[in-house]
Amino acid sequence: MIDADLIKVYLAAKYIVVIKEQEHRLQLGAPSTEIDTLLANENIDDAYFITPENPFSLQLNDEENKLRHIRFLITLDADDNIYFTGYGTDEHEKWGRERSYLILNADKKAMHQRAASFDQNGLLKYSLGLGAELLLMKSTSYDSAPLY
Repeated sequence: MIDADLIKVYLAAKYIVVIKEQEHRLQLGAPSTEIDTLLANENIDDAYFITPENPFSLQLNDEENKLRHIRFLITLDADDNIYFTGYGTDEHEKWGRERSYLILNADKKAMHQRAASFDQNGLLKYSLGLGAELLLMKSTSYDSAPLY
């Protein structure tokens, strides 16, 4: 079970995706015109924001995280995913930027498995017209976290 204080940190975090060199914030429960346009242009209803860094929210060194990104990108490219880079951080960026990826993919089981294979506690699901939602990992499934 994920600690309630850690869930609060995830809910309060700032999630950014970069599209055409412009940063766009993923807001929990709020749609983004830019992300909606991106999804509509690809005829996809959902995208997932996942990081391979810091498994189970335990800080790794830069070299370990770099190797995790290499492995993550190999899996993304092997499946011909469309994805955009981004990052997650706290509001004032005191704990730095955790490099992440917005993956345009409607297969939630595959995206859940991808996050689980990199030992993540959660991921964001962005749905066309609805915005982002935090999904918390369990051993074989996920739960939606309360937004407020």
